[in-house]
Amino acid sequence: MLAVIAVAAAALLATSATQAVAAPTASAAPAASTAGCGKAPTLSSGTHTITSSGKARSYILTLPSNYDSSHPYRLIFGLHWLGGNAEDVATGRTVLAGVWSYYGLQQLSNNSTIFVAPQGLNNGWANPGGQDLTLIDDVLKQLEGGLCVDTTRVFSVGFSYGAAMTYALACARPTVFRAVALYSAGLLSGCSGGTQPVAYLASHGVSDPVFSILDTTAWWDELNKANAGRAAEFARLFAVPGMNHCAGGPSTDQFDAFGALVGWVEKGIAPDEIIATAGAGTPWPGRTRPLCVYPAEARFKGVGNLETADSFVCQTPARTR
Repeated sequence: MLAVIAVAAAALLATSATQAVAAPTASAAPAASTAGCGKAPTLSSGTHTITSSGKARSYILTLPSNYDSSHPYRLIFGLHWLGGNAEDVATGRTVLAGVWSYYGLQQLSNNSTIFVAPQGLNNGWANPGGQDLTLIDDVLKQLEGGLCVDTTRVFSVGFSYGAAMTYALACARPTVFRAVALYSAGLLSGCSGGTQPVAYLASHGVSDPVFSILDTTAWWDELNKANAGRAAEFARLFAVPGMNHCAGGPSTDQFDAFGALVGWVEKGIAPDEIIATAGAGTPWPGRTRPLCVYPAEARFKGVGNLETADSFVCQTPARTR
């Protein structure tokens, strides 16, 4: 998995909804602190167990190395894929240990964020009877009681099955999560609710053999229709040409857009494109391209270097105008 988070803004998750939502704006409210602020932390980095829905569950917690109990921190849940586990997310060991911890976001956060990686039942997120949703509720309650968390900046990110569970969280807990980001999602974990806006990311490989990009674009098209053609004001999907399931393939699959997500959600700066780079294993290592907001596509300007993003412009195909 080489793609770091793309971006999103407030999106209605239920495509049956008809009310348009205002474009996201920067959060002007001060940090909302929790009971754990101003006192010695009752939780530390490492693996923790918790009883949820009558079952013993677990999660891995990673605190900033300079954790300060007087400072309310951003909190990010990182949800694993099918067959993966919490340790895979927390360590980044399936790609490059340390560098890719929490989908690469820990390194980018520069000690500004608390991270947590819950463990799904049977290494998945089927969410039977809402048990996985309840787990997230219970973990969040424990974290807020023992640590200093900014409740206005709680996020969830996930890949594949973890993205499906992140979608379920966005549907069911839109007033809890400030933003969610999904890699190559399928709708597998349910959607209880889904009628309120939440900051939302969708990043999907055009050549994904597991979950078709056509399903994701159809979802966005329905969302756009339900919101009178204004979905681009609050929901942005970035398709990655040539990319397989989250990464790989002849594609520019390396992109760092967590800053763009934070910029949109926390500063009100909406991204129109994300610059992506081709990795060493592609036919053109180092090539850059703009990832465009769906339905726009990157088009060569007619002049310039074919290997660099600045020679391309995002344009909406005539068939979708």
